[in-house]
Amino acid sequence: LYITDPKVSASYALDILADPADGSAVVLDHDTQLPVSTGKEGWIFVLRDHVLYGSQKVTAPSSSAAGSPDNNCTSKPRQRFHHSTFFGGKAVASAGIFLTNEQGRLTDLWPHSGHYRPGEAHMQRALFFLQQQGVDLSTFDVDMQQIFKVSRKKAPKDKIKHEENESATENVHMEQNGLEKTLLSKKA
Repeated sequence: LYITDPKVSASYALDILADPADGSAVVLDHDTQLPVSTGKEGWIFVLRDHVLYGSQKVTAPSSSAAGSPDNNCTSKPRQRFHHSTFFGGKAVASAGIFLTNEQGRLTDLWPHSGHYRPGEAHMQRALFFLQQQGVDLSTFDVDMQQIFKVSRKKAPKDKIKHEENESATENVHMEQNGLEKTLLSKKA
């Protein structure tokens, strides 16, 4: 599924509000201004033209519309939805996965996308965008595995290959220190 109508793409827009108390990012649905709670799997995002877009990733058609911008769960089937869906595969400034808590506070940022293959430049642009919104970059974790070129942990040979629901996000290389993130955002 590719979205080609700009009005439909705009329905996935998100806003970032920096909490004045601690500088943490609160992710809000652009239309409703309600906080976005992604759950433990997170939502996919793309950054294009200084706007953040996000949704739940759907890898197989389902009968639920969970993750739609209005967060209503209906019986309407939902098509596959990937990073490239937002803009029909066109270029974006950044792509990945973000996680928020129940209050919509950004907790994790992962540069993971099979289509866009984000690297250092993508992460620089995402962090710079957040910093421009007034977000303190030390208030959330970032997977720096691809940026630092750290290999993923290999499973022991006696471990069953790909246990139930095991994904690449289980072996992330998280960094909490804001120094690396600040340096990356300055390079953008």
